[in-house]
Amino acid sequence: MFKHKIDASQGNGESKVNKFWNSLDYWEAVNLLTTIIKATNPNISSEDAYSEAIATYSDEAKSLYLIDQTIHSGIH
Repeated sequence: MFKHKIDASQGNGESKVNKFWNSLDYWEAVNLLTTIIKATNPNISSEDAYSEAIATYSDEAKSLYLIDQTIHSGIH
């Protein structure tokens, strides 16, 4: 039922997280990053989280890292 082993690639070398990221349009990506940033930094204002998300969007490696960390460790 549940997979314990994470399959990093889909046979073509592209990770699941990367495929997911590439499926999002700009606003979906920024909204997702805003939600992750806000959830992991509860004292940050929504406006600051949004600004940080816009800045993070331009750094694909950081964006993918945040998404991957959220998926694999959850938000506490």
